[in-house]
Amino acid sequence: MQTNVQRNLWKLFFILFIFFFIFLLVSLYLRYSEIQKKRLQELCYAQETLWRGTGIFKNYETLIDATRHFINKPSLTDRDKKEFEDYLKNLIRSDKLILGFRISDKNGNKVFINSSLDPLGAKHILKKSPLTKEDFLKTLQSENMVIGRPYRLKNGTWILPLRKAIHNDSGDLSWVVTLGIDMKEFAQTFPHNQNEIFLSILLKDPSFVRIFRSHTPPKEYERFLGKPLTQKQMSHLSGGLKRSGITLEELRNKEHAKLLEFDFVDDKNNDATLYICIQYDKKYQLWSAVAMRKNQLYSAFLPILLNHLLVFFSIIVVLYFLFKRISKLEKKRFEELQYQATHDPLTNLPNRYYMIEIAQEWIESNRHFCLLFLDLDNFKNINDTMGHPTGDKLLVAVANRIKNILPQDAVLVRHGGDEFVIFCRFRQIFEIEQLAYKILETISKPYDIDDMELIISGSIGISRYPEDGKHLNELLSAADIAMYRAKELKNSFKHFSSALIEKQKRTIEIEHELHHAIARNELYLTYQPQISKDMSLHGIEALLRWYNPKLGEVSPAEFISVAEKSGMIIDIGKFVIQQALYEICSLQRARHPFQALYQCLYKTVCRAQLRTRIL
Repeated sequence: MQTNVQRNLWKLFFILFIFFFIFLLVSLYLRYSEIQKKRLQELCYAQETLWRGTGIFKNYETLIDATRHFINKPSLTDRDKKEFEDYLKNLIRSDKLILGFRISDKNGNKVFINSSLDPLGAKHILKKSPLTKEDFLKTLQSENMVIGRPYRLKNGTWILPLRKAIHNDSGDLSWVVTLGIDMKEFAQTFPHNQNEIFLSILLKDPSFVRIFRSHTPPKEYERFLGKPLTQKQMSHLSGGLKRSGITLEELRNKEHAKLLEFDFVDDKNNDATLYICIQYDKKYQLWSAVAMRKNQLYSAFLPILLNHLLVFFSIIVVLYFLFKRISKLEKKRFEELQYQATHDPLTNLPNRYYMIEIAQEWIESNRHFCLLFLDLDNFKNINDTMGHPTGDKLLVAVANRIKNILPQDAVLVRHGGDEFVIFCRFRQIFEIEQLAYKILETISKPYDIDDMELIISGSIGISRYPEDGKHLNELLSAADIAMYRAKELKNSFKHFSSALIEKQKRTIEIEHELHHAIARNELYLTYQPQISKDMSLHGIEALLRWYNPKLGEVSPAEFISVAEKSGMIIDIGKFVIQQALYEICSLQRARHPFQALYQCLYKTVCRAQLRTRIL
């Protein structure tokens, strides 16, 4: 059983637990939002960096345009080619990204090539792969530089072709200049290419061919470069745009980058949720995008989560052990208070409050047991003559003696004052009688207290469950009645019986009726002469008699003891004296001839009055 303080203490603990838990959730939410915001800002910054990096294409378009004054002629002489070759060599030497140049006519025939590597293509470009042919034909129709598909040279070098058609002064198409860029060196121009969190890609529109992909080593170029997005990837992209409420056409017309979140499937066919910042370059029909997996946020958030959880559980554990310690102390204090409330401070025996709980448990067990009610005989005399401290020591000694001889399953209770109650199991009646006799024999042995030898006895009343009562009050009442009958003999025990009830009822009725006996003139005197040996009248004895209409003639042996215990004996004594004197006076007034009898009566009454005064 816990006290209200303990219950409230743990309520407070759970309130604090909920408070810290909510605080933890709010704190984690804010930190996650902070990390998300920071990473998305970094994502957009990476995209902006990538977008600025694509400005290199404008530079190379300018270089291609610069070749116009060399080659803007219907035909090239050897001298022109020599000057042009020197010019290109200087360009290649100054820019490590440039692998070489190729000049073709509008039919794709090679006119001039300058490269330190293998030739940039076959003699006739239109006879190469269909994809190269498609890019070349597109260049013929475009006024801007066209970014081709990356491909691998024979020596294993990957090249990104940049093509632009050159027109003469009349506006007619003269040549197609192809500038080859080293893909490995090109990838190094983007600083964030080293950041493992973000994935940067450049895609050719409209087929979404990958011309650049960060975190891709040269040996992996074959898997990605020049390859379009798969049908499944395109489906995810379209779905993500649709959920974001924007179309590809709207996205192409946007001047600024757009941040999107959607489910995507990577090149290993694994589903993932992506944040992607994407922007479109209309001039070169180029998509620049930087993507980040959402689980990258979780990875960044995980240390913070673990740190917060560690702090949270540390606080909870500290609070738990603190509250547990407080609860333990409170429980100990409660047990001490409960012990004080249920035990007698003098003898350390259970008191009557504890007796109620014990009795309820014993009754609910539905097993037979006995209740012994012990009262010490004449203990009041010891308190009055020796003092209460001595009486207390005697009570402690009596309690210790009784505890030492009781069976293990018996319970000894101090009922109050010099009264003790004993609960014990039994099989046979003689076992209880043996225990009662042993208790009386033990407590009647001398006690050495304060250098004095004290002897005391006791009286025991015995009641049985369920024969003499099914409730504690009934059992106590029955044992109390039996104990009072045992007190008539002193140092003895009595079993409760129905005859004792009748006798008790008779005593109660006598006491009740005796209170009104004098007022109702139910008491009267009879006189018995006292004859001496010589047969002369020695005196007369006044005898008290009582007749009650309800009880009939009641013997003095019954009502005198009741009068003494109830304190009515004094009023009865006064009545006897007054009645005797009255009757003597009546005889005197009648001039009774027996003068000697009068004198005897007078002397008898005077002696009785004297004894009454002494008492």
